[in-house]
Amino acid sequence: MDELIILKHAKDYIDKLSNGINPLDNSELPDEDIVNNVKICRCLNYVSGVLGNDIDAMEKCAKHKSKRSKKGNAPLYISTDKLEQFAYFPNPASLSDVIKVLNSMLNEDAFRKLKYADIADWMIDIGLLIAQTDNTGKVVRRATPLGEELGMQNSVRHGMRGDYIVVVYNLKAQHYIIDNIDSILDIVNNVLSINTEREKLTLIENQ
Repeated sequence: MDELIILKHAKDYIDKLSNGINPLDNSELPDEDIVNNVKICRCLNYVSGVLGNDIDAMEKCAKHKSKRSKKGNAPLYISTDKLEQFAYFPNPASLSDVIKVLNSMLNEDAFRKLKYADIADWMIDIGLLIAQTDNTGKVVRRATPLGEELGMQNSVRHGMRGDYIVVVYNLKAQHYIIDNIDSILDIVNNVLSINTEREKLTLIENQ
């Protein structure tokens, strides 16, 4: 029998006893029965509270696992066949555009989708992008000279709030991302694996 069911069954028995009811046939117990003693009732109520806390913790853990299973818990992966079908943008495209296509190719049971920071931070680590703070205090990313040599451009665009810069990627830069996507996914999967272990430890500590 499932442990959660056993705990609920035990709590039900104790709750009935603390209320002077025979849990086997639901009949009222005589006033002189030992379970109607004030000290015994307090003890039973205490045990019921402990079991209730354990039940709540197990149900939260089960709910968390259910959500994770719906999302999927497999590492991020894109097959070679799908990568070969990647539709490169003929004109310089933003990293968000590239990631959108890559996410459509990910395995369905992947833990989550690729995020902008997954690739942008990798590019910062290898010197293709640099993180800077603009006039408003916002952190922005810009192509480095090395990134520009690879085909990345700091493109000025016009918006309702004024001009802003977006890093765009020509065909050469897009090919570089796709050629290195396995390494990028490995890094993401390693980070996700570490975070998953931390979540498990947190759940255990909170039970």
